Amino acid sequence: MMTTDSPHGDSRVDRPPVLEPPPGSRGTRIGFFAGTALATVSAALFIVSGFAILSGGSGVAQPVATILGGAGVLGAGVLTFRSAHNTRISAERTAAEQLTHAATELEHAKSVAADEKARHEKQFEEQRQQSELSRAEQTKTDERNHHREVIRDLRSRYTTCAEQLAHESAAIRLAGVYALASLADDWQQQNDRNEKQVAIDLLRAYLRTPNTHTPELIAAMLPDTGELEVRKTILLALHNRSAEETSDPKSWKGFDCTISRADLSNLNLTSSDIPGAFLRSVNLSGAILTGANLTSANLGGADLVSADLTWVNLSGAKLFHADLTGAILVDADLSSANLTRADFSGAHLSGANLTSANLTSANLLDAVMFTVNLSGANLSSGKLSGADLSDANLSGANLTGAKLSGADLGSVNLTAATLVDADLTNADLTEANLTNANLHAANLAGAKIERANLSHIYWSALTVWPDEFSPPASRDRP
Repeated sequence: MMTTDSPHGDSRVDRPPVLEPPPGSRGTRIGFFAGTALATVSAALFIVSGFAILSGGSGVAQPVATILGGAGVLGAGVLTFRSAHNTRISAERTAAEQLTHAATELEHAKSVAADEKARHEKQFEEQRQQSELSRAEQTKTDERNHHREVIRDLRSRYTTCAEQLAHESAAIRLAGVYALASLADDWQQQNDRNEKQVAIDLLRAYLRTPNTHTPELIAAMLPDTGELEVRKTILLALHNRSAEETSDPKSWKGFDCTISRADLSNLNLTSSDIPGAFLRSVNLSGAILTGANLTSANLGGADLVSADLTWVNLSGAKLFHADLTGAILVDADLSSANLTRADFSGAHLSGANLTSANLTSANLLDAVMFTVNLSGANLSSGKLSGADLSDANLSGANLTGAKLSGADLGSVNLTAATLVDADLTNADLTEANLTNANLHAANLAGAKIERANLSHIYWSALTVWPDEFSPPASRDRP
């Protein structure tokens, strides 16, 4: 069948085929005319033979008529055979031609069907692709809208948190702390480090605000326990979150969580585990740090006036320029700590471990340091006037230029200590052990050195001894 496009060009419509005469029809017509002529001749012969028989005019008429009649019958037979043969051949040719024509039409129909199928498939594929593009674009639009909604919600939460931190109720402020920590974690989920740092910075900034009390609490000389809990929660959140591994979704490692110039006065951090904490220049005056772990912490310039540091672990910590006036450091571990220019005046350091600590230019005036362990410590240029160091262990300590006038050094262990240029005027060295000590240019005027062990000491002409005291012979110069 033939096909053609519609006037609109968007589909193809089948057109009925024009039937043409089969190619063998001409031969059939020729055979028909030949058969007709042969039949006519045979009929004529038959009629003539009949006429001859009927006339009976001569003696040969009968044989001639018989022959002519036979020829007519034979012609009729030949005619019949020829006609049947031609009919069969014509039928076969017609059938073959029709079959060929049908096959051609079938192939054409298949081709049309295949074209139509391909057209529909192409159209379907184009529609599918367009649909996918539309869905993808819609998905992107939805995601952008959702992201904008999330960001808007997070920023709204930040405003709410800030309002909570400024609330007069300590309970609401504490809720604001937890909400702000959660907000920082949610910013992490959005992969927005800047906004997360903003949330963390608000917590850090809160600690820098003055730790004020209500007039009633001030009059009663009582701390605001609710506010102290808020500040403690912030401090521990900043420290603990920054110490967690980055694989933890709540980790703040890699963000600035340092705490400096914060007001943590009167905070109760008993037994808190905050090793390596960064607490530069913080105010911890009056704070309770009993049994706390602050190993390797940075407390440089910190205010620890009257703080309770009993049993605290500050080994390896940095406390240079820290103010520990009147602080309680009984049995505290300050081994290898950097205490350069730290102020311990009036502090209670009994039983403290200060082995290998750096106390260069430290102020220990009137400090109570009996049974303190200062072996290997550097106390050069330190001020220990009036300090109570009775029974303290200062073996191997460097006390070059130390101010120990009036200090109680009774029964102190100063074995192999360096006391070059040390001021020991009026110090009490009763029963002190100064074996192998270096007393070059030390001033012991007015010092009490009864029963002190001065064996193998080194002293020089610049060494000043108490009046009427005869020192033992000096060992060789070290």
